[in-house]
Amino acid sequence: MSVQAAHASEAHTTEVEVSFKVDRQRASEGILEFAEQAQVSVLFERKLVGPHYTNEVRGDYSVEDALLVLLTETGLKGRLTETGTLIIGRCENCVDVEGNNGMKTNNKRGTLRAALLTSAAAFASILPSGASAQDAAAATSTEDILIVTGVRGEPRSVIDSPIPIDVFSSEMLERIPGTGGLFEQLRYNVPSLNLPQRAGGGTATFIASAGLRALNPDQTLVLVNGKRRHKTSLINTSTGLFSGSAGVDLNMIPNSAIDRVEVLRDGAAAQYGSDAIAGVVNIILKEAPEGGFLTATRGQNFDRNDGEFFNFGANGGFALGDNGFVNVSFDYRQNEGSERASPVPIPTEPGASFRFFPDVDNMDGTFSVDPREALVNRTVRNFGEYPSERYSFAINAAYDFGDVEAYSFATYTDRSSTLFFTFRRPRDGRNNGEIFPNGFIPEEEIREDDFEVVAGLRGTTAGFDWDLSGGYGRNI
Repeated sequence: MSVQAAHASEAHTTEVEVSFKVDRQRASEGILEFAEQAQVSVLFERKLVGPHYTNEVRGDYSVEDALLVLLTETGLKGRLTETGTLIIGRCENCVDVEGNNGMKTNNKRGTLRAALLTSAAAFASILPSGASAQDAAAATSTEDILIVTGVRGEPRSVIDSPIPIDVFSSEMLERIPGTGGLFEQLRYNVPSLNLPQRAGGGTATFIASAGLRALNPDQTLVLVNGKRRHKTSLINTSTGLFSGSAGVDLNMIPNSAIDRVEVLRDGAAAQYGSDAIAGVVNIILKEAPEGGFLTATRGQNFDRNDGEFFNFGANGGFALGDNGFVNVSFDYRQNEGSERASPVPIPTEPGASFRFFPDVDNMDGTFSVDPREALVNRTVRNFGEYPSERYSFAINAAYDFGDVEAYSFATYTDRSSTLFFTFRRPRDGRNNGEIFPNGFIPEEEIREDDFEVVAGLRGTTAGFDWDLSGGYGRNI
């Protein structure tokens, strides 16, 4: 479902005329443009209106009359509720006593006869023929209704919540060609998520650190299937961003296992505790009992022909008896390094900055720049992606015994990466000039094992929902 949220004006839902300029276009875009100009809220299902085109509407009309012009002979039907909400559906076998698809017209302008639709049963009148009551109830479920703040972009927020909750499906995330994992894909969708390419020096360059609302990563609560996720063992000890934090590394969860991601972009410490000061990220794993997919992506940076990456993902679902499922996933990611640093300038005067070698004493009281400065590789700063390789596995399973449901999920990731430290100049006390006469860049190999398993039982007893579970997680 798609909901266009606009400030409804009571005057615009009566006989006050509005100046409309809506071109003929696909119904999904035309309806949103119409609602924005009419200043009314609109509710429709994209899949149903997708193949239709709306008519051109130009001139001064009341909202009811303009709606008639917009939808006449389009195969769509619209109803305007007393609360100013416009509901659009496909018109199939819905002729009323006036004989014009539920709309009463005259030669000049028509008057749309709208009934107040406040229930799933009423909404069923504009669902496709043959749709069941369950389909109607599902179509109006608040869990499936999304809100859009403008006519551009896709709907993604739950409307039935006092705080905005962004919901990103796996399809939405897959459209982002991320090479680094889940965090990188989220940063293009969540406006308050801060994910620097490198949060600082040392191991901070290796941790996928991200913070909501400019707070540290460990002040954002991360859940998997509603259960707390363990944190990384690498502490950000740099003097850059997020210093002193140890957040959850979302890149340890395979993307192919994710069904959707829910992001609460506001403080929730009163409900969840102090680790949710910045907000909550809840990752829901796939539960499909059948089907699956394979996906592969390969590419590199076109400007310098570096940063080559290869991503592979696989997912499959299997039925577990008549009332259960097992869903398994595997991801493989390989990233080569990239470099975006400029060469360190060659000093032109003795005593200038960026000198790799001591100035040459001319034995006459003057000094000159060492000629070796122009001969060595001066691209020694590290601005770019570090090489890494990652294997990730996930399993999600459940079985319903009737009164009690047993469930479990687990993830395992093995990741290795090469970390480059600060360049040691030839005259640096930390360098052995006999071994590295031109200086060197230290390299550190980081190998990481990450594991989590959760199991539990849930059900309903005496009218109360209960959930008993235990989890174990580690990051080495």
